Amino acid sequence: MTLGVRAARRGHDHDGGGVHPAREPGPGALTGTATSLATSKLAQRVKPSILCVAGMVLAAAALAALASATALPAAVVTFMTYSGMSWLLSTLFISERQRRAPADLQARVGIAGRMLLLGAVAAGSAVATALAGRAGLRVTYLAMAGSAAVIAIAIGPLLIRRAASLSR
Repeated sequence: MTLGVRAARRGHDHDGGGVHPAREPGPGALTGTATSLATSKLAQRVKPSILCVAGMVLAAAALAALASATALPAAVVTFMTYSGMSWLLSTLFISERQRRAPADLQARVGIAGRMLLLGAVAAGSAVATALAGRAGLRVTYLAMAGSAAVIAIAIGPLLIRRAASLSR
């Protein structure tokens, strides 16, 4: 998960990037709290699988916009959008995991999920750090946006079909 935006640092990284968020709790944490609280209400009105697809698409769009942000307000808004979609997806995945796991296995399934998440976050952070060091933040944000878009394209249709089959 992203930690947040304290301020946007004006300047250019070596690939000609513009404004990039600095890390510290702030707008990202605020967005996460609001999104987490709103997710249960949204999931009552829109099927969670449709929310997942929308969240992945919006996360990809926000990352692409963040890559081209050249002003502080644009960087903060796009970062908060990405952060909100990350929280939306996390909340939906946790809810789905809890819904599907038998009561006597909740703890084991929860720990296994956290271990997988921790491994994915560590691997993703290592790749993003290496890429940012070599190619700059703009390229890193675009790579993240591309990855999110590929995942949305790959599993989005499955989630939409699942939502349609549940409504029958």
